[in-house]
Amino acid sequence: MNKEILNALEEYLNNQIVESFSAREIISNIGNKAILIEIMAINFRIFIIFKNSKIYLLEAYDEEVEVSVSGYPLSLLNFLYSNGKDLNRITIEGDAAILEDAYRLFNLLIPDIEYYLSEIFGDLAINDSKNLFKKLFQYKKNIHDKLIINMKEYFQEESRTLPSKNEVNSFFNEVDVIRDDVERLILSFEKVYKEG
Repeated sequence: MNKEILNALEEYLNNQIVESFSAREIISNIGNKAILIEIMAINFRIFIIFKNSKIYLLEAYDEEVEVSVSGYPLSLLNFLYSNGKDLNRITIEGDAAILEDAYRLFNLLIPDIEYYLSEIFGDLAINDSKNLFKKLFQYKKNIHDKLIINMKEYFQEESRTLPSKNEVNSFFNEVDVIRDDVERLILSFEKVYKEG
């Protein structure tokens, strides 16, 4: 990433911290810590350093980080949009509590991008774009769900590779009956043995 962009973003974030009491409180709780965010597939790494109640954004950092987050771009976006709950294909190593504090801090500092874009491009264009992205994500999810259902049906009905749920339940019931019969038979043998 361009050093000038990082510097501008760093300056913006630190100015926001100065203006927000809540942000100053969170960053003082974080203390002097470092986070590594690694975006796989594009080989992008950024270090977020919290030091002396300021944020520093660096592309290289020689010291050890307290927590690292890595994943593919869409996985990281899903992680952000889910408030850190969607950990699918995300790797987190280190102290996750620091990550939670950083997430709360950035939520206070990041401006409402939608608002600024609507000032430039208009509400209608931004709203339509947002709806388009929501529909694309929903379409992706629907395709995934249908693919799973079709694979399941194929393996159960067409190729008979996997048994159906009813067949599995029937099998387990038969196993239970055999187990009970064997236990009764063992008890009968023990009784005959004791009497004999």
